Amino acid sequence: MAVVDAIYARSPDRVPATLETCTCPVCMTPETLADIIATPVRALTAHHLDEYRNSAHGVPVNPDDLRAMLPRYLDMIAQDQWFDTVGVGVDLLRFGDGRGTHAPLFDAQTEALLNKWAHLMILHTGTAEAVDEDTAYGVHNLVEVLLVGGWPVPIVTGALDALFASEHGAIPLTTFLARLGESLCHNEHFDMWALDRYRSEAIPEFVDWLNAFLNGSAAQALLLSPPVLAKPWADPLVMIGGTITRATFCAA
Repeated sequence: MAVVDAIYARSPDRVPATLETCTCPVCMTPETLADIIATPVRALTAHHLDEYRNSAHGVPVNPDDLRAMLPRYLDMIAQDQWFDTVGVGVDLLRFGDGRGTHAPLFDAQTEALLNKWAHLMILHTGTAEAVDEDTAYGVHNLVEVLLVGGWPVPIVTGALDALFASEHGAIPLTTFLARLGESLCHNEHFDMWALDRYRSEAIPEFVDWLNAFLNGSAAQALLLSPPVLAKPWADPLVMIGGTITRATFCAA
């Protein structure tokens, strides 16, 4: 939360009065838009964020819209509050698109804080999984949310490496592998629809990490251990080994 506070301190405390949204009756009413504009960023509710995220306006012309809104999204996610009512993986999509459209969207110091937040969020989520705490996002889901949100692949995979190597890493490692293996059992593809649909340029680098990760000693030791090898999701991961390709991700 200290990192969240530091990001707030470097960001506008209110959204611009010109905040861009789609104001059709389905996306956002004029009353909701006026309420968002009148409310300090730190006081925006999950409803406000969901209404903004669901608006069909695309990437705003004024990047200050995104600079103001992102800290509140990160704050809510850090507090394990769920606001996505459409589909896992697209929570931070507009910010990922904005990072490409308005590069650089954030200055170097803010980017460093955003990367630190992502690293800590993965550690926090994985540790919560390990001690059986309920969280809005599992590690597998959070990885997709961050990659779709525009975080660099090495930031995300570096946090995963740190989590799995930590004293609490065994359970989140098992859970992460189970999600990958279950999706292979189900449809022979990894269940990361949003990543494939919206941030496919990140997939080759993520594939390289996945291949090295699955061939690594920690994953191999777990996959080949008798209790795990008996699981139906383990065999597809053992079989795929280091042969994951771009085609393993499919949004169809």
